[in-house]
Amino acid sequence: MKLVIRHEARVENEIEHSRFIARVFRVKDETEAKEKIASVRKTEHQATHNCYAYVISENKYKSSDDGEPSSSAGFPILKAIQTKNLVECLVVVTRYFGGIKLGVGGLIRAYSGTASLALDQAKTIQVLTLKKYAFIIDYNLNDVVANYLRKENVRVVKLDYDLKVNYEVLFRSENEVTKLKNFVNGKITFKGLGNEEVEE
Repeated sequence: MKLVIRHEARVENEIEHSRFIARVFRVKDETEAKEKIASVRKTEHQATHNCYAYVISENKYKSSDDGEPSSSAGFPILKAIQTKNLVECLVVVTRYFGGIKLGVGGLIRAYSGTASLALDQAKTIQVLTLKKYAFIIDYNLNDVVANYLRKENVRVVKLDYDLKVNYEVLFRSENEVTKLKNFVNGKITFKGLGNEEVEE
């Protein structure tokens, strides 16, 4: 299971005449993150700074101060993402300087606070990685299997009635495959179709 943002978000915040604009995106990898950062930089090409942080997975993350004092912008944005335990998340905070210097402490609060506001607006959802399997059964087994799947809360993603009944289902674990096989005394042959992500 992983936590991701529900939707993209944009928040503006004015602090001591500087304008801070935070944007939140869901990104699947570093390539997508870099494309989004480049897009924001193009849109906000007149900005003083476009600072960012992204977390792709627990061990893959990056931040940038983009000219602000070291660890005063990128790292606070990164901490805002990590505090919410989010992955596949990019936050870009744009700053238009308003003439008043905030100091390192003020910058940390400004970037962290603006990023947090945008993340709150984006909201979060849980995503499960389930195992997808196909199997074929005789019609005389269908009622029994259909009731079993319903009772065990197994998601059926495809169901075709042909010479036999063709199922595609999502299991939470390999153990669930074994349980169903035992339930019908081995009268099912499963074909693995890889993994599929499902929002909770």
